[in-house]
Amino acid sequence: MNSVICSGEAIIDMIQKRRAPNKLIFEAHPGGAPANVAGGIGKLGGSARFFGKVSTDIFGKLILDTLGRNNVDLRFVPPLSSKPTAISLVSLDRSGNRDFVFHHCSTADSELGSEEITGDLFAGASICHVGSFALSERRSGKATVSLIERAVSENCLISCDINVREQLWKSRRQLSRALRYLHGRSDILKCSLEEMHYLDSDFDTAHLHGSGNSILLERIQKSSARILSEGVRLLVVTMGSNGSILFSVRASAFVPSFQIRAVDTTGAGDSFLAAVLYKLTSKGWDNRASLNRLGKMDLGEIGRFASAVSAISCTRHGGIESFPFMHEVEKFLSSRN
Repeated sequence: MNSVICSGEAIIDMIQKRRAPNKLIFEAHPGGAPANVAGGIGKLGGSARFFGKVSTDIFGKLILDTLGRNNVDLRFVPPLSSKPTAISLVSLDRSGNRDFVFHHCSTADSELGSEEITGDLFAGASICHVGSFALSERRSGKATVSLIERAVSENCLISCDINVREQLWKSRRQLSRALRYLHGRSDILKCSLEEMHYLDSDFDTAHLHGSGNSILLERIQKSSARILSEGVRLLVVTMGSNGSILFSVRASAFVPSFQIRAVDTTGAGDSFLAAVLYKLTSKGWDNRASLNRLGKMDLGEIGRFASAVSAISCTRHGGIESFPFMHEVEKFLSSRN
């Protein structure tokens, strides 16, 4: 099985546990979308390597310990930074939905440099996964662009979760420029339903959840065609409890969500994408020709597996710690046949 390079931020999610008189109580969990994806692939038994700048502080040690414990290759992590780990404060409502506050000023993840990209990083790798977060800072942004261009030259697929956090960006123009670049370079692209308008300006987000199912599906289909026309070969649109839709150049498949009692949706999208990338590498579909051949049944198989992984993660607290191992996914799916 080929390896997936996961590059970008490794941060700490401080997740609200409970309220007490005059205080909020939070718990530290390793996070950051690319780190989560790496951990998710590793827990499923796949091959993932992490490439991102990590701090020497106690949170950096927690991040590396967690990734290493979950089968992530850490040989390509650059020398550690003396800058602090970025922190995301995550508050949860009764349904497990999140609200974020970021502390991301002069932090370790933004110190990643282009000079730290080495040729052996790509040996045995077929997919290079990135997100938009790293492009919000000048140095890590340049490094991410260099990584993508090098990965393309090494014949790796480019995977991207746009994972937009507007508060991280200096301007909407800077964000739009970064997303246009990522869109144009990605073979595999993931977004939430609410994020589709960042990729297709004609996608109308007004009354998004008030539309009838057929009207909404028609709007998504039209938008996906425009997104795929830019060279994307596999588009994954997640819609939370309303399911997901996977699009290839040949077909599409709607995958309903499993009915669960969600306690924490932190990392749900990351676990979903980790499962997609695991499935592609395990089936040998991790090349452009195979992506171009994906049909409705293939997309349904990928989506159902990913939906199961994500559903399990939502029944537990945290990011990587909540992601399931393969035997848990198999048990979950067999109970729902």
